[in-house]
Amino acid sequence: MGELGLVGRYKVVGVMAIALALVAIVILANIAIKNIVTIYKIMESIPNND
Repeated sequence: MGELGLVGRYKVVGVMAIALALVAIVILANIAIKNIVTIYKIMESIPNND
């Protein structure tokens, strides 16, 4: 019985860890996209006439 309880606890922790990881990935992706867009706009605004 004790072993089953331990496995259940690990499953809950695993699910929480996966959920936190997904949230972190989404937040980082949003920041990265905003930065890429900002950099692209800056690059576009600078005239590239050699």
